[in-house]
Amino acid sequence: MHTKHTPGPWHVKGGTPLVGIDRPYDIIAGASLIAQTLIAPERSAAAANAALMAAAPHLLAALIDLIAMIDSPQITIYGVVDQQWTVTKREARDAIARATGAAQ
Repeated sequence: MHTKHTPGPWHVKGGTPLVGIDRPYDIIAGASLIAQTLIAPERSAAAANAALMAAAPHLLAALIDLIAMIDSPQITIYGVVDQQWTVTKREARDAIARATGAAQ
């Protein structure tokens, strides 16, 4: 599947206060600035928003793989081919971890 967005991986940078002033988080892909969070009343919300945005390409790829697997003719009454299912579950869990900020 071809997508139109900037390819990942995307990373979070910034957010470090300078002289007591909060800075926004930058979402970066290579040398490109993809997005920037606004200063949130709670720093934890701004950090969580940045983690979710940075995880977007990975989440999309994991969901595309999951749907392809669900639609696969290899799914039978007995389930999915075990090895591919294990890889896809790992990718989905990794995407969730990135989106929630649990992966560093």
